Amino acid sequence: AEAGRACLICDGIPKGTTLIVDCRAFVLTEVCRGVRDLPRGAHFCATVSSSDGSQQQHPAAGTAGFPVGFFFHVGDDDAPVVRKWDEEAELLAGPSSSDEEEALATKARRDPEFLAKMLR
Repeated sequence: AEAGRACLICDGIPKGTTLIVDCRAFVLTEVCRGVRDLPRGAHFCATVSSSDGSQQQHPAAGTAGFPVGFFFHVGDDDAPVVRKWDEEAELLAGPSSSDEEEALATKARRDPEFLAKMLR
């Protein structure tokens, strides 16, 4: 698939969480704002929460919890996919408003510090 400029914005994921995008898994040891430079097409994202933040490894699940995920599609417009961490449910959910979604998308396009905290 052709590489695009699209990104998956994952705001507020706590350290110790495992972020899975397609076939890659990352145990977050620092602030992560998402994944950038995604190719066009269908993708899968999941998180595995470590409720106590201990980053304790579990051989079956990666960390202390079970994966919770969703599918998303990157189209020709390279529009960012925006999700925000829901602390109570311990998963990535849609933003609470379209204003919040647009603010995060704008930040991802314009803020070099925000981009620097995104995985590739």
